[in-house]
Amino acid sequence: MSQCLGPLVLAVRSDQSTPIQIAIKIIKAVRPELFTRILRRIAHYKFIDTATVEKKPLSALKPSPIQHEVLPPELTSRIRLIRASLLDVDAHSMSHWIDGFKRDSHPSTEIAFWERVASVYLEYSRMIQPMSNEQKQQIYTFISSIWLSSTGAELMTLRPSVETRRDCSGATSTKSAFPSSRATN
Repeated sequence: MSQCLGPLVLAVRSDQSTPIQIAIKIIKAVRPELFTRILRRIAHYKFIDTATVEKKPLSALKPSPIQHEVLPPELTSRIRLIRASLLDVDAHSMSHWIDGFKRDSHPSTEIAFWERVASVYLEYSRMIQPMSNEQKQQIYTFISSIWLSSTGAELMTLRPSVETRRDCSGATSTKSAFPSSRATN
């Protein structure tokens, strides 16, 4: 016969402790598995904050090892939408996309980044019509490079231009894809 012992009573000494320190003690005692995940996440962010950026030729880069053998169906669905959104400028196979995200420590974070890239690309490419394939590729390169750039000057070398107006005679004027207040033509 099982017996209910009543509610769990937890006492934490709070003298000389901040509310954050008390919360940490409670999580460590009540949910040790969550505490371990939090510590891993903190270590990950500390590593990223102290990491240095190196520029290497593409040929020198090697794929990282697979971190996740299988991605959950909800992540796979999100990847499929990203791929479909970018198919005209990034024609990699679905297995290529999935393989890339399997190699990420935190695939959901990377997927969220690519969702933003895809949504900005789709919105922009629908606003400026028609665009050549070269212009679409320039826009995609610019949008996806924003997070890689450490300075605005680097981004301005990628600054795309698109045809934005046609007058009655059929002549076109080419303007920057971005407002001139952000950079010079």
